[in-house]
Amino acid sequence: NSTLFLPRFALSELFTALFDSRTWPYVTSVVLPMLLINLVNNVSCVESAIAVGDEYSAKTVLTADALVTIFGALMGNPFPTAVYIGHPAFKAMGATTGYSYINGVVIFIIGMFNGAQWINQIVPQIAGVGLLMWIGIAVTANAFEVEKSHMSAVAFGLLPALASWCLQHVEAVISACSSFLDTSGMVKLPFDQIVEILEKNGIRIYGLISLSNGYLLSSIFLASTLVHIIEREFSSAALWMFLASFLSFIGAVHSFEVTHGGAITSYGFPAHGKDEYPLQYAVTYFLSGILMLMFQLRESDATWFELLRMMRSEAPKFDQIGQIRMKAQASSFDDEDTGSPKSETSRLIDDSASLSYLATENA
Repeated sequence: NSTLFLPRFALSELFTALFDSRTWPYVTSVVLPMLLINLVNNVSCVESAIAVGDEYSAKTVLTADALVTIFGALMGNPFPTAVYIGHPAFKAMGATTGYSYINGVVIFIIGMFNGAQWINQIVPQIAGVGLLMWIGIAVTANAFEVEKSHMSAVAFGLLPALASWCLQHVEAVISACSSFLDTSGMVKLPFDQIVEILEKNGIRIYGLISLSNGYLLSSIFLASTLVHIIEREFSSAALWMFLASFLSFIGAVHSFEVTHGGAITSYGFPAHGKDEYPLQYAVTYFLSGILMLMFQLRESDATWFELLRMMRSEAPKFDQIGQIRMKAQASSFDDEDTGSPKSETSRLIDDSASLSYLATENA
């Protein structure tokens, strides 16, 4: 179908949906989690550009993205716009701003004439795997260009993404085996029963599913928490854990339901997924945040203890400095009364300053 599809305003449909009572349950279950995911993805793309020397204002980027998304919604587009991922890889290939303009023009023309179906018929999807693989390799390599002590945090942050990748293969295998059993006339087991069998045989498929759901957010707060722990910034680590607890509570991460057809994300306020996994994670993250605050208090106590120990060890010097300053002040008053030269006063003040400097250096 080569019909020209011109954009049109969908303002009436938008307002009808906003004031429909059936819409609001999806605000907390779908809209807010997707908003957080899109926001974090955009910020991470800006940070990846900064890492290779291209400074962009996160405020400007996020504002432009939000305005374009709002305009798209007014035109009936249900999909949010996003900052394009893979900046380090495209820069390594020599792509500049012209690459973005060309992409925008081409995609606009394809959308206007419904050309996506033509492209799928002519160009196999597998042809784009090589480019996507190169982008993924370049982005991953760029992630490890950090301080050596932080590399463990980068590796830790990759675990949710690896869980999601493994889950895709597990689901594909289950689907393929189910199709074979169905065509061969044998009994076809639903997905939830197969998962139960895998769990009983020691394959922790539920943990794999929970870790893969919302993996982008999980990767960010897990890696960030470990970075702050390595730097002994336990208060910042606690904030990340409290954020993770909230995201788990609303089902943005770790929340899922297992059905006959597969695993689906379960949102809510609070979220009630399989075996209350999201609430279990929420409680665990919250208690971890409390533990980080306790570590921070211990760190603060150690700092005060070290300061008090230093003050006690340097007490004689501070007493000597205080006596010299008192003597200098008394001599200064005498000089003011008698009008005599202040050479002695100046000398005492200089001695006091010298001893203060020595005490500071020794501390």
